[in-house]
Amino acid sequence: MLDEQALGQLLPQVIKIAKAAHPLILEIYQQTALWQTETKADNTPVTAADKAAHHYLLPALQALYDLPVISEESDTDHFLQDCAQYWLIDPVDGTKEFINKTDEFTVNIALIQNQSPVLGVISQPTTDLVYAACRGQRSQKYVGVHPAQTLQVRSRLQVPYQVLISRNHQPADWSTVLPFKAGVSYDMVRCGSALKFGLLAEGRGDIYLRSGPTSLWDVAAGQCICEQAGGFVSTWSGEPLTYDLRQLINPPFVAYGDKVVLQQLSHLSS
Repeated sequence: MLDEQALGQLLPQVIKIAKAAHPLILEIYQQTALWQTETKADNTPVTAADKAAHHYLLPALQALYDLPVISEESDTDHFLQDCAQYWLIDPVDGTKEFINKTDEFTVNIALIQNQSPVLGVISQPTTDLVYAACRGQRSQKYVGVHPAQTLQVRSRLQVPYQVLISRNHQPADWSTVLPFKAGVSYDMVRCGSALKFGLLAEGRGDIYLRSGPTSLWDVAAGQCICEQAGGFVSTWSGEPLTYDLRQLINPPFVAYGDKVVLQQLSHLSS
């Protein structure tokens, strides 16, 4: 297992690998004729960009630190076992956003140790934006060649609360979710892919709620970035998310910037 110092040394190299996938993705994104969109068994789309990034990232990460690499585009059947340490990636998170040309898609890379994300990188190919974090270091935001910005979740809340939600998934019944029981004032901010975790980490939102299904690779990098910026991620019932490969689908979860968020909303809705 890597300690915090080793994770800090590894992180810049993972950022380089994530950014090196950008030209592969953008070449296809900018030429619709190259998309070759297909539908997978779970009824989700996959494009040539997903596959190109997948085939680059797997050997690159293994050459950096030789561990199993679990990818959304892998055949995961033979990985459904306990694994103490592994890479977890989504080569193109937000494929629907890719297809819809919103630019809100990302490369997600996480390192999992003992069922917990200890390193995470989320990069946006169209803007050269990178969110990155590892255990023991504060989350950082990079845009192009500009100096890194240290991230901190929002701790002083103002109403209306900024609630980050997906462009493509609406919670089935928000009345069962604590923050929305008593007409608490909030604005919904829609955003694609794992970028919602980055917005939360840099203090541009208060809470990210997800009721629809997500896979481990959709959330792991964002969880690390959110938590290392001072935030929290848990199931709706308050239990920690775990990254056990025997269960690739996450339960409904909530990410929030400060424990005060849920405490204040609980008081208001009681």
